[in-house]
Amino acid sequence: MTEVKKVSKNKKNIAFLAAFLYNSATNTGGAIMTETQCRFLIAVFLLLGASAPIFSLARGAEPARKRLCWSLFLLGGMILLRFGGNYVLSKLDMGWRLTPRYTMNFLIWVLFLVTIARCVQTFVSLPDKNLSPVWVVSCLSLFPAAILVTILIIGLSQDRLYESVATIDGQTVVRESKMNGGAVRRFYLPVNLLVHGQELEYDWRTDTVTLPDGRAVSIY
Repeated sequence: MTEVKKVSKNKKNIAFLAAFLYNSATNTGGAIMTETQCRFLIAVFLLLGASAPIFSLARGAEPARKRLCWSLFLLGGMILLRFGGNYVLSKLDMGWRLTPRYTMNFLIWVLFLVTIARCVQTFVSLPDKNLSPVWVVSCLSLFPAAILVTILIIGLSQDRLYESVATIDGQTVVRESKMNGGAVRRFYLPVNLLVHGQELEYDWRTDTVTLPDGRAVSIY
């Protein structure tokens, strides 16, 4: 009974902290947390919560453990595809195009939330409620991590890039720019719908891009 009260108290504290972080990051007078600070807090809470899946897999009931295992497998696979694949592509002077990149980012976020939900389900399914405080703190640390990740994704989505295929002086290129049609960010050689090729040198002062043949031409 005492342990249950402790868990309930910890949940209230974490909920209060999460609400404070949410209100701080979405303050209408200007965000209190910068993107760097948000990423740092996410790393801290994920570090604290890293042992939660391990405890869940070690002590959870069989059905809950199996579901958690699948969630971790899918999450790890998607992270490996998104970032490991991008690393391999970068060695070949290529990279993910925006649509698959944003799609994988969204799936990673969804699978991350699902994995946290599976950890909570495993927590509920434990036959022995005499839990270690380390396990409880680790599990509860995932909640503010989930809120901060969501806040970060929402913030980054407001500064999304827009991708289009254009022809510049006879050369087809993939162009990345602001969603609102603002400043051009990058130009790439096209490969297919999933990946782009080598990045072309772009001079924002003169609005010229250097084509593969060495000519610097205007983008307009």
